[in-house]
Amino acid sequence: MKTIIITGATAGIGFEAANFLLKQKKYNLIVGVRDAARGKAMTSRLIAETQNPNIQTLPTQVQTLPLDLSSLDSVRAFAEKISATEVYGFIGNAGIQHPEGLVRTSDGIEETFGVNHLAHFLLVNLLLKKYPALQRIVITASEVHDAAYKGALGISVPPPHYTTADAAAYPTDDGKSQVENQRRYSLSKLCNVFFVYELCRKLQQAGNQRITGNLFNPRLVPGTELARSFPPPIRFAWNNILPLFADRHPRVRSAARSGRDLAKLIDDDSITVSGKYFDADEITATSKESYDLGKAKELWDASVRLSHLKPDETIF
Repeated sequence: MKTIIITGATAGIGFEAANFLLKQKKYNLIVGVRDAARGKAMTSRLIAETQNPNIQTLPTQVQTLPLDLSSLDSVRAFAEKISATEVYGFIGNAGIQHPEGLVRTSDGIEETFGVNHLAHFLLVNLLLKKYPALQRIVITASEVHDAAYKGALGISVPPPHYTTADAAAYPTDDGKSQVENQRRYSLSKLCNVFFVYELCRKLQQAGNQRITGNLFNPRLVPGTELARSFPPPIRFAWNNILPLFADRHPRVRSAARSGRDLAKLIDDDSITVSGKYFDADEITATSKESYDLGKAKELWDASVRLSHLKPDETIF
């Protein structure tokens, strides 16, 4: 059986992707979890959803390991604890927003940038080094990375403003502006795109045609925990009203549908492209800014420094 590593699988589209993969009966899953109780609850739900009691008796089929993406030390410890013989795929799905203030990681980095981009950047590099057989990498991005995106159902996020990785990691504002706080999310999603595009360029330059790296845009998926830090009225609408539009509005998807689309980027052998942006199940172009080679290289080089990635920890 093939081993897949997933972040952000305790709920939402990550859970649905894990659910879909398990139902194929050909994958072992390793899930990074910040909260052990939530990891246990996720496993119980997967048993119920897949009607597969072997998940409990076969510890290799669904294994949870501690992972706090707001700590670079935790990311390294997670990679060290993985004991699979080989790893076939990685899904970087975890993401956060902090609309109400400026929050920093244990490393002093702005947490939206740190969790959504930098932790996944470090983890992908560590996994590529540790598991040469790794073939599929998928990172969950978002349409809000594009300044031209107008939103769905009247919901929009301020467009990203990328200058340097250091400016994203160490913002100088006081966190009192909700606009700037929300902008950190769209900026982190632009960084996801820069990262995957630069990763694929480096793989191509190295002559590595075996590994595919792609981006996934789930569209607007209400009812997930992405809005857990929002004010109560917004959370109520997110959890109780907006889900009524899921799979009925062209830009609004249910977690189940988006989770399946995400999982298929790992499971569907007919998908052999790399360096592409899947808008749900359609390949589309990303923002004009996202193709800026200079910004992508600057982000990569700065991310190496910010994550303290050592030469012997990466294949590049």
